[in-house]
Amino acid sequence: MQKDFLFSKKTFSPHQKTLLKLALSYGESKIYAPTTKQIAELANFLSLDTKDLLRALNENHHLCDGDKIIFAEDSSGDFIRSDYQLFHALLNLFFFKSSLNSVAKETNFSLKKFEFYQSCQFHLTDLNSSISTYECYKRSEYDHRYSPLNSCCNNIHNYIDFLRMKLICDDFLSNDQIALTDILLRYEFVSLFNSLRLILLCQIIRDSPYFDMSTKKIANDLFSYFLFVLQNAKLIFFQTNSNPILNQNANIRGASDNTTRIQMVYTYSNFDSYSLRFDLAHKGQEITHSNNISPGKNSCAILPTNEYTKITEKFPDAKDFFVKYDTKFGLKEISNCIFNDEKQKAIYYKIQDKFSHTSLFQENFTDREIEGFMDTLNQFYLYQYFSPISKDNDKIDNCFRFCTIIKYIYALHLISIVEMYSSGNDSNNIKLRLREKLLAFNIMSEEEIQENCSIEELCFAIECNYEKFFIL
Repeated sequence: MQKDFLFSKKTFSPHQKTLLKLALSYGESKIYAPTTKQIAELANFLSLDTKDLLRALNENHHLCDGDKIIFAEDSSGDFIRSDYQLFHALLNLFFFKSSLNSVAKETNFSLKKFEFYQSCQFHLTDLNSSISTYECYKRSEYDHRYSPLNSCCNNIHNYIDFLRMKLICDDFLSNDQIALTDILLRYEFVSLFNSLRLILLCQIIRDSPYFDMSTKKIANDLFSYFLFVLQNAKLIFFQTNSNPILNQNANIRGASDNTTRIQMVYTYSNFDSYSLRFDLAHKGQEITHSNNISPGKNSCAILPTNEYTKITEKFPDAKDFFVKYDTKFGLKEISNCIFNDEKQKAIYYKIQDKFSHTSLFQENFTDREIEGFMDTLNQFYLYQYFSPISKDNDKIDNCFRFCTIIKYIYALHLISIVEMYSSGNDSNNIKLRLREKLLAFNIMSEEEIQENCSIEELCFAIECNYEKFFIL
């Protein structure tokens, strides 16, 4: 028999009620019992009162599916035991961040640092599993499409196995190789974590009973969109615009009216990177839409397999215009395409024009409704990425440069392994090219990286400048 359960007579925000309702489901599941100290730290991480979170997680409330959870006697939501997966995902967010912070405190490689890396790996994998398991359960079907990461964690496994050899044989790896591995692991961990976190937050907002219907619908559409675009992708940078919208008339306003509300930079496993911008309707575009832009400032849409198939069946030559990313296809920059004649070029521009502005939502939402969702998302992020979006794109360009730097680091790492078994000297050539890029991009000065610096010193200099082009 269903019952009403009064959790508290205190007044909570929809954001707080959402998290406490999930915590109640997790407390009833008894998968893992965090310590009192961990709960206090978790409460701070989630911006909740420690006593409220302790009560939700540690007390035996004997709740059943369908029981009404009451807050302040004026709002309720059904208890759903399977919601524990979402709180389990939040726990993994917390423990991952904690482990990564511990890695940063360990300046030298050691067993302790290695164990923190293993902890990061475990919580990232478990976070991905929680998101996908919850979604499969909700939809009553198992499909790898609901897994944000299903093919791109091999690098992490390989790097950790590489470091394990250092524990087995102390002189197996040089300091340069350890420094390179540290940078690549941090890059993989943080960027994949960023993708998973954004997808999870949209999932949580979508299924909360405490937000208005427009916020939940927007979250639903963005969850599907992010799950598609960011599947097996690394999110380098994310920002929501704190600048107010200056003109409410969509027919005449433009970029100067702050119509861009979200911007991000992401990259795929082959190091192709894009900036993704979400714009409100403006002059020339009647709908809220996304713009996917390459480093060369080309509009390069990411398309699902069915759209790609339609295009290539109609225009067989168009197959050469695309690059494949797992189950999706990206339109190449025009400079990377070879056209046999003007007809092929016209087909390219036709495809580009059709998909340059992708509709984000299944229905029309007002600016106020979209801003309502944005405020909700910012609350879950604790306003960490809420700042003015500049119109000069300096931050975006820095992120693209960072992706180039990581590509060189990756090449150095591979070559350093090859040179363990050969007498080549390719690593020195790559190191010099990397230094040239850092100087050309104005990321570092000649004083910071001397011409004869070691790879280890170069890696240290890059880590000291992480915040210039990476969200942590």
